[in-house]
Amino acid sequence: MRCVIFLIFVFLLQACTPSLTVKEPFKTARENDEGDDALIAEEIRMFESADYRTAAAVFHEALARNPDNLAAMYELAITYNALKKYDSSDVYCRMLFEYSSDFLVRAYMIWGTNADDRGHPETAVKYYEAGIEKFPNDFLLRYNLAVTQIKLKQTDKAKANLKSAIILRPSHPSSHLALGSLFAGENNRIPAIFAYTRFLI
Repeated sequence: MRCVIFLIFVFLLQACTPSLTVKEPFKTARENDEGDDALIAEEIRMFESADYRTAAAVFHEALARNPDNLAAMYELAITYNALKKYDSSDVYCRMLFEYSSDFLVRAYMIWGTNADDRGHPETAVKYYEAGIEKFPNDFLLRYNLAVTQIKLKQTDKAKANLKSAIILRPSHPSSHLALGSLFAGENNRIPAIFAYTRFLI
């Protein structure tokens, strides 16, 4: 009986945990026309004004016009993240995973953010690392990974990723700020001052 209960528990756990498996991109997107681009511009204005529900409706309209509208998929992914509808956000991340495009790296970022926001930082780390494996020169993936590692109190790993992010994008203020905060937390004052100064500059 205990064995049966354990197997049921494992099955439910697997069903509730987002899969890390991502197939290689196999689709090519159709170019947007002027109408598609106009809708996306309108949606972005709504998103920036925090009118997320209205923005989502217009994003869906753009995707109905062109099912290959990668910008609409991306905007829906971040909109549903903002609405805390993480399962819906993941749906659009997975749609982006099917296309070889500049949006692919962003899909990994949102995917990791969704897991972190759900309260699963260990899973988020795996997602960010999967993204970094494909996009080793993306500084934001490393920065987001470091932020999650800070939550997990993996300070040394977080510092290493923040330093990598800074090497890749020296002008990224948040990486300098986070690194300065880590040094300050260790009472390592001189490196903290340098990092905070670079942040202010």
